[in-house]
Amino acid sequence: MNYRIFQKFSESIFRGFRPELSGRIRPREIHLIKLIDSDPNEPMRFYAEHIGLEKGSFTYLVDVLEDKGLLNKASEGVDKRRKTLTLTDLGKEYLEDLKNQFDKYLEEAFINYTAQDKEDLKVAYETITRLAKKLPKAEKPRHHRIRPMPRDRHPHGPIPGGPGRKFPKRPRQEDCDE
Repeated sequence: MNYRIFQKFSESIFRGFRPELSGRIRPREIHLIKLIDSDPNEPMRFYAEHIGLEKGSFTYLVDVLEDKGLLNKASEGVDKRRKTLTLTDLGKEYLEDLKNQFDKYLEEAFINYTAQDKEDLKVAYETITRLAKKLPKAEKPRHHRIRPMPRDRHPHGPIPGGPGRKFPKRPRQEDCDE
């Protein structure tokens, strides 16, 4: 069974969607707004992991959306380190506008589908959604720290200035004054 067909189908649907939104907003920002709407009251770490960003990059993304007035960041309860993200009214309007545009786009994309095709697609979607919930959670990829290669073991030979130096030392200033 070719499972990539799911990916290809999904990509072909989303590839042509170009939302007309006021202001400049990036796909990752839209993704975060949609995620906050679908899973409210989760810690920032939850959203960062789902989007695939490290803490610093995610904090920057949140700050950008906060500056645009699309979401609020607030400390939660006793633990001031734990932050919750909520959509502002403007963020909710933005998301609603995006959903309406996407629904219109889908109507146009599936214009050649019969009623039976649309019903089959709905059943397939519900089946895939149900089965996806049974999949084991994927482990977070481990990012190994990249260590620089020792200067004397570089694949292109020793690096000048390191052990096994290929180039002669530059003369010191006091040696040249004579």
